[in-house]
Amino acid sequence: MYERINRLEFNTALDVFGGTGVVSYLFKILGKSVTYNDILRSNYTTGLALIENQRNVLLEQDILFLSTKQSGHNYPDFIEQTFPSMYYTDDENVWIDVMIENINLLSSKYNGKTLRYKKALAFYSLYQTCLMKRPYNLFHRNNLSMRLRDVNRSFGNYKTWSIPAPELFARQANKANNFVFDNGVENKAQCIDALNIESNDYDLVYLDPPYFNIKGQTNDYLKMYHFIEGMTRYEEWPSMIDYNSPILSINNGYRQWGLGKDEKPIDSFKSLCQKFKNSIIVVSYKTPGSPTIDELQRVLNECGKKVEIDSVAHSYALCKNNSVQGNREVLLIGK
Repeated sequence: MYERINRLEFNTALDVFGGTGVVSYLFKILGKSVTYNDILRSNYTTGLALIENQRNVLLEQDILFLSTKQSGHNYPDFIEQTFPSMYYTDDENVWIDVMIENINLLSSKYNGKTLRYKKALAFYSLYQTCLMKRPYNLFHRNNLSMRLRDVNRSFGNYKTWSIPAPELFARQANKANNFVFDNGVENKAQCIDALNIESNDYDLVYLDPPYFNIKGQTNDYLKMYHFIEGMTRYEEWPSMIDYNSPILSINNGYRQWGLGKDEKPIDSFKSLCQKFKNSIIVVSYKTPGSPTIDELQRVLNECGKKVEIDSVAHSYALCKNNSVQGNREVLLIGK
């Protein structure tokens, strides 16, 4: 992707489905003015920490403060009471409750943009810590026992799982600090439904929309990362949970891409391409999938774009049929 994108002439870039922020971070390294967007509040917080933030880091005293119960303060216990032995041990649940409260207590030490970015970095480091403590780095199953079971393991993250959470958080915070840099131009993070983003004059728009397989099925990112999203929206979390769900997932609080009433993914894609037809449009997708690469190219052509296509073989972890399926990562560049 770097080799392809670095050949293009652009100064401003919009990353519509920002996710982990890795592509926005590439744009930032290239010295571009980046607008990172994602509909999940947790991902948006990552964008604040690593894309919009130019210089604020977590000091050693911040990291110590965040991991320590403050004397005389009454801490909430929502996670401890709601998720006992579901995703983390009881002690870890208590620690996460304390961490989230201490992140909010940073307001007693900082204000303004400094507070905004330090809180974002703290949450990002907490996300990474929590993900690393989870089998498969997901929350789609109540499978803490997989991590705690005393068995011989041929794969997994047992060494990481054995590291105490406060120590792992400190490592992640210091790693996050190393990601922070000033690229000399203004960058922005936002949390907006993709189809509601204003069509400002971005030189380049990057689209990595949710992938639909040939059966029309897609991953529900909110379901897979509902615990991370809940931590970010801690005060709202109790009212967001589907208590009939075996994993206590969050009720779907946003319109999923391409799954609205009488809407198909290709229709959403057409709307975005039309909105940003004056920009270079770069699309990342997979094959086989729905819509097909030919369909995506046709939509770009209809928006007046001359399209270049490149692809590489793609393998899924723990999948025995990669060669049979012919999975490929595809990059379409419409100019």
